[in-house]
Amino acid sequence: MKSKKIAIASISIVLIGVLIYALFGQGYLYAKSFADELSDYPLPDKTKIVDENFDYGVLFGGGPSGSGGYPTVASFIEIESELSEKELYDYYNKDNIFSVPGEDTRKVGFEIYFAGYYDKKIEKGKVWIEGNTQPKELSSGKNEGSPIKAIVQIRTEFSCPFFIDFY
Repeated sequence: MKSKKIAIASISIVLIGVLIYALFGQGYLYAKSFADELSDYPLPDKTKIVDENFDYGVLFGGGPSGSGGYPTVASFIEIESELSEKELYDYYNKDNIFSVPGEDTRKVGFEIYFAGYYDKKIEKGKVWIEGNTQPKELSSGKNEGSPIKAIVQIRTEFSCPFFIDFY
């Protein structure tokens, strides 16, 4: 009788753990694995990461919204580089394939923003970058000794089984 109670208690604990993971942790882990792909992407020469962040959820405002209830993940890095704007743009403006959680692979391109052409959006605690990614008159002069700043961002919608977003 005592071993039966222990077995029922053990099964209950496992089921509660799975439920907690499904409700609260799964979306974060999916979003984090996608965001890590940007952090793991090799940087061009003479470039360093100054800041990085990611966020996800169905209640994004601005650009990442309109997802029809699917969570959106936005991951960005702020970089300093001695390369020219043109070299940075060419480096990140290639066909790249990132794995999207819940799918095989999907092309997700880089969004690159140079100083003065973007805004950091913060709404309901969510952070992402919006701005003009269209190539402007890109300078081709090197910035040795006085690095320029830029933001590189990737974002996509994703789905995961049992995803429920409470915020």
